[in-house]
Amino acid sequence: MNRSSDRRGLEPPLQALTAPEVGEQSEGKAPAEPRKGSPWLTILGWLVVLGLLWWVLRSFPLMESLQAIGRLTVAQIVLLLTINLIIIGTYAVRWGLILLGHGYRLPVFAVMGYRLATFGLSYFTPGPQVGGEALQIILPRTKHAVPTSVATAAVGLDKLVELAMNFAFVAAGLLVAVELNLNAPLLLLSWALVGLPLIFLILLWLGHQPFTVLLAALPDRWQQNPGLRRLQEGVAESEAHAVALCQRKPWHLFWAFTVTAAGWFLVILEAWLMLQFLGANVTLNQAFIIITAARIAFLLPLPGGLGALEASLVFMLELLDFNPALGLSLALLVRARDVLFGALGLLIGAAALGNWSNLWSATKSHD
Repeated sequence: MNRSSDRRGLEPPLQALTAPEVGEQSEGKAPAEPRKGSPWLTILGWLVVLGLLWWVLRSFPLMESLQAIGRLTVAQIVLLLTINLIIIGTYAVRWGLILLGHGYRLPVFAVMGYRLATFGLSYFTPGPQVGGEALQIILPRTKHAVPTSVATAAVGLDKLVELAMNFAFVAAGLLVAVELNLNAPLLLLSWALVGLPLIFLILLWLGHQPFTVLLAALPDRWQQNPGLRRLQEGVAESEAHAVALCQRKPWHLFWAFTVTAAGWFLVILEAWLMLQFLGANVTLNQAFIIITAARIAFLLPLPGGLGALEASLVFMLELLDFNPALGLSLALLVRARDVLFGALGLLIGAAALGNWSNLWSATKSHD
């Protein structure tokens, strides 16, 4: 167990959350059944995926797109993979900084591995790139004795910083699109979304606990539910940790935002290099717009933005007067990269928890 020496004052005297360890069940209680969503929503989602993929593959020649990828050299592929590893490293550094602010210094390579595992689980989970956050709670707790409440608060702040910077860069990308006389109707919505996580961070810095207040305002008959009471206790303790960090270690958050911004600039550089290597002589501004479209596609409730990513990249390349087949080439290249790192992350997560069964049951227990 590695802890830094500056933990004093960062842990409020609140009752710890009670969450079972991996493979552990509460005595006398049957394991909870996983919640099942509506099968019609699942069917609808896959119909949308298949429809988008059908449109892309029907409209643009697959072989031409594959040939563009086949012209990549080994050196170019290694460079792109290296840049993406550095990008993932910025995500790990951001999370590590937030954990350090709470008083827990985790080994660098452990944080990198856990972040890859989180990416892998999120990437293969239907939804807007979430789902792996449970691993960011379970792994520090089981491997480094980080209290659940601290790990939960760290994940919450990590996600807030990520969302704030994502929305900020999406808004900036749409603004660039407007300047290039492209239609960007989501600009005002994007700027509004930027404000939500920033307002939440400001409220935490001022000592408020917004979600705790919202949960307390629910009707009295709901307050009697044991599950809701446990949720209220957990949220209250996690927000208390977050308030302590925002007020007493604000520089950790500043550097977390800085590292995230650096990661975004690398994302734009990576997209620009990919397109250059594929034969599209785009500018950095154009690469920014294209990656903005890709990021919006990943926010849709589809597994890994499947179908939406391909359609958005083909559409943007055509809109910018480039060969739209290169949009499909870019999408396939992004898919190959993400599947590679996502699969690696799942292997790391399974190895860290002992086996695949533990990886599945651990994440389901935190749904």
